[in-house]
Amino acid sequence: MTVKTTSKAAWLSVLDRLSEPSSYAGIAAILGVAGVTVPMPVLHDVMLAGSVIAGLAAIVIKEGWKAALDDALPIVESTAAAVSQSPPDSNTTESKPQ
Repeated sequence: MTVKTTSKAAWLSVLDRLSEPSSYAGIAAILGVAGVTVPMPVLHDVMLAGSVIAGLAAIVIKEGWKAALDDALPIVESTAAAVSQSPPDSNTTESKPQ
């Protein structure tokens, strides 16, 4: 087995686990107990970026997504990079010096 094959198998194993709702429930429980909080503007931006990425993935990825993952991943990554480089929203409330 080569390193590339092993890492691809590990990646597919992680994706299989993340496709189970209980994995997300477990992550949320651990983060909640640890006291992790997310400020509302950050949460809004993350939800917006996630919605854009999910929408593009729904358009690009064929049914049977594991077979199409290799084709779609570069598109999703470039979209995520573009969203993260976008200018800040002018509607966010920031404290201004008086």
